[in-house]
Amino acid sequence: MKKTSIILLTLSLTILSISSQVTTAHTSTIGTSTGSFRFFWFNTTVEITVDDPSLFNKPLPLGKPTEVNVTVKFKFDTPLLFPKFLIGTKLGKWIMFRDFNANMDAEINLKAVSTQNWCKVKLEQDKVKIKNMSTEFKEVKTKLEITIDKGTIALSKSMIKLQGNFTSKEKWGLQESGDSKEFPVTAGYDGTITYTVENHTVKIPPLKTTNIPINITNKGNGNTSVKLDVSTEIENWSISFNQTEIILGLDETKTVYLNVTPNVKDFDNETIEIKLLPMLTEDTSLQGETVMFSLKLVNDGSLKETRGLQVDTTILTALIVILIVVLILIILLKRKKQ
Repeated sequence: MKKTSIILLTLSLTILSISSQVTTAHTSTIGTSTGSFRFFWFNTTVEITVDDPSLFNKPLPLGKPTEVNVTVKFKFDTPLLFPKFLIGTKLGKWIMFRDFNANMDAEINLKAVSTQNWCKVKLEQDKVKIKNMSTEFKEVKTKLEITIDKGTIALSKSMIKLQGNFTSKEKWGLQESGDSKEFPVTAGYDGTITYTVENHTVKIPPLKTTNIPINITNKGNGNTSVKLDVSTEIENWSISFNQTEIILGLDETKTVYLNVTPNVKDFDNETIEIKLLPMLTEDTSLQGETVMFSLKLVNDGSLKETRGLQVDTTILTALIVILIVVLILIILLKRKKQ
């Protein structure tokens, strides 16, 4: 065993001695030249992955950075005839790096590019270091930050290309390598809507239908369907919208009417809750925040006033009758005296 080791070491030293005397240009499979003849060349491998690819299966929120965890892996392969027991030794380092004291660290240059300007990408680091490289994959973690500009049209598409490249240094016997991955990005939905009403307190006449106009505006980033609902039920009242759902284009405003009918002559003041639910017309599973507001329905007193007038008339009639009776009695009394 010792004789075999000595023979291998002798062979290696002989090769190194020859290589130090012969200089000729060598181009790697990637196209890099070290400027010196080598008997051994070491292939390298770079791999880039994202820890959770499912992030790209759904639309990303607008104006809010989305962090993606990225893993960068690196390894080198030993040539067929290279004595593996030399890896990490001074002699092995000299063969690989032309440096007896090389630290065997590999630097991977990273780059992220988006195909659309509205999709901003930013790497936590543009260069990562794999310490003490080996023939087994070693990895390092970093982050990619993706930000979709506010105002981007919902469901707009972009592609992100993530690249990692290892560049061999001068005199190193390592081939260059790289990896790139592409990921689709979809802009999310902003379902912002606003509403206006003339007054949140509305006078309602009994037994009549009052149409209350409500203006709804799409302030989001896509065609929006709005479902309208009255969450309050009142006994003996008929309350409904003239439309239960409307579709609004970008920045479009439409007016809907809430039809209110109290089916009783007399009623107390009531408060009802209105709900407006926005959703993307092209994909109703994408919803905005529900808008809720209340309306106070106040008896306008029209029938109460009429009923009061009837009471006054009755009293007046009774007084007239009494007055007539009194007058008759007076007349009768006067006749008796005569």
